[in-house]
Amino acid sequence: MLDPVFGGYTSQQKKLRQAIAIAIDVREYIELFQNGRGTPMHCILPETIRGGELTPAHYNRQVFQLQDGGFSRRGLDYAKRLLAEAGFPAGIGKDGHPLTLHYDNASAGSAAFKAQFQWLKGRLANLGVELEDNGTDLNRLRDKLAHGNWQFTRKGWVADYPDAENFLMLFHSPNGHVATGGRGANYFNYVNPAFDSVFSQLESMEDSDERDRLIHQATDILMEDTPAVWDLNPSRFSLAHHWLNNYKPHEMDDGCLKYLRLDTSARRGSRQAWNRPCLVPIRLVLLVLGLLGSIMLFQHHRCQK
Repeated sequence: MLDPVFGGYTSQQKKLRQAIAIAIDVREYIELFQNGRGTPMHCILPETIRGGELTPAHYNRQVFQLQDGGFSRRGLDYAKRLLAEAGFPAGIGKDGHPLTLHYDNASAGSAAFKAQFQWLKGRLANLGVELEDNGTDLNRLRDKLAHGNWQFTRKGWVADYPDAENFLMLFHSPNGHVATGGRGANYFNYVNPAFDSVFSQLESMEDSDERDRLIHQATDILMEDTPAVWDLNPSRFSLAHHWLNNYKPHEMDDGCLKYLRLDTSARRGSRQAWNRPCLVPIRLVLLVLGLLGSIMLFQHHRCQK
């Protein structure tokens, strides 16, 4: 949000980010690079977190639209109109040159990143916007983040606990990454007094209808400002044996081993049932060897005669 082109809070700057967000078809990305495992985000809150539920009354109207009883991404024509209203008709600025954005990353040499970057570059090219790979080393990227000297990069968040506060605090201005000398989790350096006011009210409230209303108000502000291109909530699959108790995989904490319990008797019984030796091949081999031996013995007796 500190970038003079991509950041800012004017109507034109908001429309620029909204147009970019529409052009980046996250559903297509999930199918191409995630093997279908994930759901597109409407905002920073996952749908499974209280306050993040999608309803016809509360969803990201800047990027999505209601269609056939569901939510679909707005079309490129709408995005192009927003881009023109932002001062970049067909992606061309007042200087007559295409709008060029830079993707700061430390993923040089990664085949997966190269494929994903080319896809992203192609999506923005649909608007006439150029995207350049601004690759660097990790230390240099961290320095850029610490000073807010970047336009486009990718960040993720693993929640500490299942509450809206743990997601919304990523945009609370006192957590600004630059303002806190690189300690805050607000990497976007987003500052909006209206959002801060709502967040300060809801962050320590117990769950209630009033808190839900404030959460919706906070996310509405974020969806309009579009300080980030809302990416995806990943889906993961895991298998567990029936003898493993208290196992409920989730994305928030890896320190759950102390709660697990093994039913050793069930495990032993299953192993014995599953690992019973199959003697049929051995018996067949012995039978064949016996027949061969008998034939050879019979031939030996014939030769002696």
